[in-house]
Amino acid sequence: IEKLPLRFFFKDSGLNYVLCSEAYARDWDMKPGELSGKSDRDLFSADVVEKLAAVEFEVVQTGRMEIAEEDRLVAGKEITVLAIRKPIINGTGSTLGLLGVLWDITEDKRLKASQERRIRELEGALSERVGQVESLRNELEAASAQHRQKEEASGRLRDELESGLAALREEIRGTTADFG
Repeated sequence: IEKLPLRFFFKDSGLNYVLCSEAYARDWDMKPGELSGKSDRDLFSADVVEKLAAVEFEVVQTGRMEIAEEDRLVAGKEITVLAIRKPIINGTGSTLGLLGVLWDITEDKRLKASQERRIRELEGALSERVGQVESLRNELEAASAQHRQKEEASGRLRDELESGLAALREEIRGTTADFG
């Protein structure tokens, strides 16, 4: 059990520590036996003790397991743990105490936050590119519309010139025929 990357503790039904893993005791700069008989009041600030006691008493009284993320200050460093609390019940149905298992998920949470930040950055870059593509498409459509208008004007002018030239040719033929 000591080889697992977990901290664990067992508390009696009065929520006093009975035993804990070496990793959990190390968080408090103690040896596992030194935590025996202590309570959270000996380890945490009053506001943290209230929160933990409320959760742990509920687990002991309801007999239901509780799983939650918790931020903790350990050796001057803030960590995030996945805390699992489960009542320990004997064969007659009496609650003997509470088993707590803490899994340090600080690095996983940091990586997830980093990935989410990178996703937001990429989404922003993608949104910017989509905006640029939309802008270029609008410019292309405007340039195409101008080009079509110029082609239509050019076609009308060509038709007028051809019509004028045909009329001029006819007039010249008529005039040449009169001279002839």
